[in-house]
Amino acid sequence: MQCRKKLDTMFREEVQRRRREDTASNDLMSGLMEMEDEQGKKLCDDEVVDNIVSLVVAGYESTSNAIMWAAYHLAKSPHALRKLRVS
Repeated sequence: MQCRKKLDTMFREEVQRRRREDTASNDLMSGLMEMEDEQGKKLCDDEVVDNIVSLVVAGYESTSNAIMWAAYHLAKSPHALRKLRVS
């Protein structure tokens, strides 16, 4: 939970800095800050931060799961592991 709070604080500060300085950029955060709903209303800072944190956590989790399953299957298949070590 501490990591989530740190991420939240860091991203919130960055959103506020960009709004203050009117910083134009071509990245995910800027895209979320400029996104509009059907009524033309932009996302609030909380929504921008929540989306960024969700994407960061989702990216980390799926990558770690893929690595874990790869290691598991390599441990079960010594011949495949040997081939990888030779390559």
